[in-house]
Parts: sequence; structure tokens; C-alpha cells
Amino acid sequence: MTDGSGKGKKRFWGRFALVSFALFVIFSVFSYINTAAHPGLRSGRPLPDIAGLTVAGDDLSLAEAARGRRMIMIVSPTCDICAGDMMTMVEAFESGSMEEFERPEEVLWMILSSDGMPRAVFMDAYRRGIQLGIGIVRVPSEAGRELSITRVPVMVSLNQGGTIASISYPRETSPR
Repeated sequence: MTDGSGKGKKRFWGRFALVSFALFVIFSVFSYINTAAHPGLRSGRPLPDIAGLTVAGDDLSLAEAARGRRMIMIVSPTCDICAGDMMTMVEAFESGSMEEFERPEEVLWMILSSDGMPRAVFMDAYRRGIQLGIGIVRVPSEAGRELSITRVPVMVSLNQGGTIASISYPRETSPR
């Protein structure tokens, strides 16, 4: 009697392993297809083709606006932390204490459009950033969803070829 139940258990676990493996393969294929269809921001890949508007009013893609830059800072005008980080960056460039980048032209601020009222600090940093030569491109807020951005600010480091080197969320935007 034990031989029959032992064979039954082996058969059950064998089928279970086969079904589990098949489900894993199916899930992996769908996951891969979804990633290819919606690349978002991913290390090692080029910047997605998102349409934006420069300060001068020119239509540019995100990749065109980021050409020759080393970092993209993605912000929202209604985010206090974003405005503070932008002002800190401006002040560091103005004082010559910016360690990461030699020139403001190496930085691009990608601003996600918002219906809310921009913070006063944001507008001050925005104006001073333009004067310094920091690149600025405005994109619709929907672009944040297309890029899989979960919160702002986001720092995107770029390789020399324009591909994404790394993505980081330097601060929490909501209290813990």
C-alpha cells in the first residue's frame, strides 16, 4: 500500500513541477513583451521618445533635449522637495561648489507639466537655471506614467552615448 501512495505522490509532484515551470515560462514571456512595449526608464537603454517643449518654444524629443548632457533631473513645479533640490543645484553652480558636473550645460531639467500652482522657490530656481544655461524641457504629466516614474524628483544619469546609466530617487516626497 505504501508503494502505490509513494508513486502517486511522485506523480503528483512531477506534474506540479511541470505545470509550475510552464506557468513560469508563460509569465516570463508576457513580462518580456510588456517591458519591450513599455520600456520606461531602464538602465542601459536609450531615452524613450517623449515629446517636449523647450523654454524657447521648440518641440524636441527627450533624447534630442538630453544630447550632450550627463544628467536629467525630473521634477514637478508643485513639488516642494523638487523646488528645493533645484535651488540647491542652482546655488551650487553659482558658488562654484558643484562637484558632480563641471558646467550647468551638462544638466537637463525635465519638468512634468501640472495644473497646480508652481511653488515660488520653483519659479526662482527655474529663472536662475535658465540664466545659468541649465537645459529645460517641459513634458505633459502623462509622460511621467509612460516613463514609469513613481515619484519626483528623479535623477537620471546618462552615459556618453546618451543611454541611461542609472536612475535614482534621491529623496522621499511624502512623510513616512
